[in-house]
Amino acid sequence: MIRVIVEEIELPKDLEEEIKKCGEWVLEKIGRNKKVNVFITNDKRIREMNYQFRKINQPTDVLSFPYHEKNLWGEIVISLERIRENALKYNVEEREELLRVLIHGILHLKGERDYSREERRRMFSKQEELLKEYKRIKEVGEEVERIG
Repeated sequence: MIRVIVEEIELPKDLEEEIKKCGEWVLEKIGRNKKVNVFITNDKRIREMNYQFRKINQPTDVLSFPYHEKNLWGEIVISLERIRENALKYNVEEREELLRVLIHGILHLKGERDYSREERRRMFSKQEELLKEYKRIKEVGEEVERIG
């Protein structure tokens, strides 16, 4: 189950629902149907957290905190400002970039690492495969709804 908490920033309701749908789909896909809190915040807040927990005094797009407890598998913190900047930088839609870093965060909760070049390559490959599959399933669902 994905719980979205928005703090210090505005997030359209449909995007909040998309985060829940995608996150829950990914959790099911990786065999971890657990509770995850997803915080959507700004650069200022994520920079503070990045410094507090990693001693890096700059904003990042996503932080993951695995707890692996019965009632809470983990928390993911995402900077919407970083998402917007990344979307421009990589020439993708903001929604797609947001889902990409959400998936990235979930993979970190699962124990995936991206410290070495090989780990990064493997993890990014998994996240892109999951994103592609989610988008394909979503498109099929929307087409079925449209046809009625």
